[in-house]
Amino acid sequence: MLDTRIVTFSFLLAFIVGCGSKPAAPSANDPKNGPTLPGKTDSTNAPDSKTLAQKQVSDFLIAVKDRKATADALTPEFKRAIAEPVFDADREKGYSDAAATQWLQNLAPNVGNTEARIDFIGSTLAFAVAPGKNGGRAVVRLARNGSGWKVDWFHIATKTLPDVDLSGNEDDAGAKFTSVAFVDSLLRRDYIEAESLMTTSSKASLAPPFSSDKARGYSRAILKTKLESFGGNRERWTIVGTSREGATIQVNGAFQSGEMKTPFVLTLAKGTRPGDWLIEKFELK
Repeated sequence: MLDTRIVTFSFLLAFIVGCGSKPAAPSANDPKNGPTLPGKTDSTNAPDSKTLAQKQVSDFLIAVKDRKATADALTPEFKRAIAEPVFDADREKGYSDAAATQWLQNLAPNVGNTEARIDFIGSTLAFAVAPGKNGGRAVVRLARNGSGWKVDWFHIATKTLPDVDLSGNEDDAGAKFTSVAFVDSLLRRDYIEAESLMTTSSKASLAPPFSSDKARGYSRAILKTKLESFGGNRERWTIVGTSREGATIQVNGAFQSGEMKTPFVLTLAKGTRPGDWLIEKFELK
């Protein structure tokens, strides 16, 4: 009679060997299996961050041009710069979504070419430029938002201005962006936007607050006068060069009215994010 222990052992051995020789699952990236199918991960074919950022800027410009852009595309920080609270519910946030959406729609006639150029992309910020109408330019700053981006600054310079290069290392690109956004805003007489690019200490020093300005920390009326006298009546301007001065960056530029050039210097201090710089001082030379 056959020993049942031998049968049982033979059965278990065959089972174990059979499990161990099970063929491996086919790899989605194995050349023998054909091309990667939609929905499968293939990092070699995934669009890079610069391509995604460029598409997002172009889609945004198209939406603005078609009057379909809304406040959802913007960061809260930028909305605070362009859309002050209207209702009590807005005051808790510090901005009005309705006013921000209207602000975007008002810019629709000024949008020119919607194909943007990404000059710099970093860990938290990216800077883009697109040709505007009649020789102007659109300038966009993106802020990282999860796996994508949100618009953290947007302006359209309506005057004829030379192309601007916002490339460089993180600090140089950031300082040039802030300088362009600041001076372009002055030429458009958008003083509230310009002041959002300044340090708190600079605004308080240039425009000490009246009693009615205590909550803001500076006098908006006085600051407007200072900004007007610096750049409000200019026609064109260019960046001449940048230099590092200790913890600050100096951007040298020149206003041009006809044949007359007026040099100026912007001093910028580090902001809270990598690549973020703020205007600390501005002066004519």
